[in-house]
Amino acid sequence: MDNFGGGGFGGGGYMQDGGGFGSPMTDSQEKKRFAAKAQSILPCTIKQLHSATYNQTDDSFKLGDNELNQVTIVGVIRDAQESATNIMYTVNDMTGDDLLVRKWIDNEESDTERDRRSACRENTYVRIVGHLKSFKENSRSLIAFYLTPVTDFNEITYHMLDVIHSQLALSKLPEMSGMTTPMRNTTPGGHGFQGQMTTPGRMGQGFGGDTGGPNIGLTGLSNQIQTMIKRCQSEQGMGFTEIKQKLRGVSDTQIRSTLEWLSNEGHIYSTTDDDHCKSTD
Repeated sequence: MDNFGGGGFGGGGYMQDGGGFGSPMTDSQEKKRFAAKAQSILPCTIKQLHSATYNQTDDSFKLGDNELNQVTIVGVIRDAQESATNIMYTVNDMTGDDLLVRKWIDNEESDTERDRRSACRENTYVRIVGHLKSFKENSRSLIAFYLTPVTDFNEITYHMLDVIHSQLALSKLPEMSGMTTPMRNTTPGGHGFQGQMTTPGRMGQGFGGDTGGPNIGLTGLSNQIQTMIKRCQSEQGMGFTEIKQKLRGVSDTQIRSTLEWLSNEGHIYSTTDDDHCKSTD
């Protein structure tokens, strides 16, 4: 499921690799850690965005002690007003008041992007990734740089669970700041989970080891797929079938939409055919 979840959506709160419990992070490591966190995409509800504290001096928002940079929401479009340069959406996720979302129209958008924009009409559930802005006192609006229709309604439930998970994980970050290694499974036999955190509190799936570190700006499914592709040593890259085998329980549509997004954002590129790709990193 396309999480952008991401969010999700990525890289925040990860810990450095190492062999056991060590000394606290150095200043440079701490700065890198929080720089990564600042670029992560945080799953939120619209009510959280409306309740975020705005600092007019540096034009920033905070949710509790955590700065909001990029956020992702899932909601239904109540109204859409299109002009020559942008579309203004009114979106609601049933947690609070409506939120205004502005999406600028790219004059050089592809046919795929145009079709996606056309599908985002009134009474359609959509996933949105963007930056929270305040253009007048006590107002909140989202400048969207990614907006796509929800094709699997399980994503709505998944997003709400991701919001809860991320907030719980962020609340525990101070307790984890002195740890220098990934957490490890200590169950008998030692076969379980072992990986680095790729979103606040979320452990990378690892697929038999650590994920090789976080992919900045990616979370959830997009981060998992990008990590797998990056680790693939084949000259033709990783195929769709192989990705699907590793992501059991995730639909073909979700995987393909995530691959499309990674390609559009410049994280991956096609090789021998449309079903094989490699990482640009």
